[in-house]
Amino acid sequence: MKKIFTITIFLVFAPITLGARYNTGEGSKQETKNALKRPKDLTVPKEWEPLLDPKNSMFWKEGAHEPDAGLVLFGQNPSKENAKLWLLRMEYKAKLLTEMFEYVTEAHKELVKEGLIQNRFNVQSTTDGSLPAIKNRVAHISSDEKEKIKNIHVYFLFDPSCKFCDEMAQKVKFFKNIVPLQTSGTQLKHFNGLPKSTFATSKTLETYLKNGAVPVLVITDPIKNRHTKIEGNASFDQIMVAASELLNSKGE
Repeated sequence: MKKIFTITIFLVFAPITLGARYNTGEGSKQETKNALKRPKDLTVPKEWEPLLDPKNSMFWKEGAHEPDAGLVLFGQNPSKENAKLWLLRMEYKAKLLTEMFEYVTEAHKELVKEGLIQNRFNVQSTTDGSLPAIKNRVAHISSDEKEKIKNIHVYFLFDPSCKFCDEMAQKVKFFKNIVPLQTSGTQLKHFNGLPKSTFATSKTLETYLKNGAVPVLVITDPIKNRHTKIEGNASFDQIMVAASELLNSKGE
């Protein structure tokens, strides 16, 4: 009897990579052009690879801060079309925020009047000149939103060793007119995305930091010469309500 032998041949195909890691048309050209140049003798550990690759979301992350999702998509694949999509997204968000603030302001006043919530954003006059002057640096935003926030100035009092101050620094990036004021230490700490910090004067500390607790936000309207102060690590929504209340408050 003849024996029949079956021979099975396994073919293993390995992908061959030439040039850039990604081959996706326009994106690959951009990546090749802006590829990170590394010394030939530099060994890159595995855990560092995603931190050096803009196609990876880890490349864009800084601490606990999550950047805008649309900005990450735009950065991972730069193109004119993605730039338009990102700009449209930011414009739409600005218009929605304007509409939301109007409702929040009305709701806040009614609930305070009914005694259901506390009026934590008590607007006060700012007449003592204890805060430094600030130049208007409003960026290109929708005209409706610009009318709401263009006169708002924010003073951010912080301690360089305060972790809650680091969290607050991320929240106040929304404002375009902001002055970070350091309350202690000998070397200034600067935050990414914010103007350079300066030391708070003794008069500022005496006026707005009587108990020494940080962070503190002093939100001011230079037109009406009024301000509201927020103490502690307030949420972004609380900060927005305070700013909206200040803008809609009646002058003395």
